[in-house]
Amino acid sequence: ARRDWPELPIFARVRDEAHANALLEAGATSVILETREAALQLAETVLIGVGMPESVARDLVAERRMIAQASPASGKSLLAG
Repeated sequence: ARRDWPELPIFARVRDEAHANALLEAGATSVILETREAALQLAETVLIGVGMPESVARDLVAERRMIAQASPASGKSLLAG
């Protein structure tokens, strides 16, 4: 796709950081580690489930998500979206 449409953004779900690196090197715009995002969603659900206010839980998870986006695996987002 990148060869035929160089301006087309390519977003992908990946299994792990090695897979993420391979797709980013191949030209993906952004990748999402499926296990990391699932873990963040579960963490939010657990925090709310044990009584943390929803807004606080969402803020904490959003902060962790931002940290995850800055993963050293690449200069591009591993959790964009």
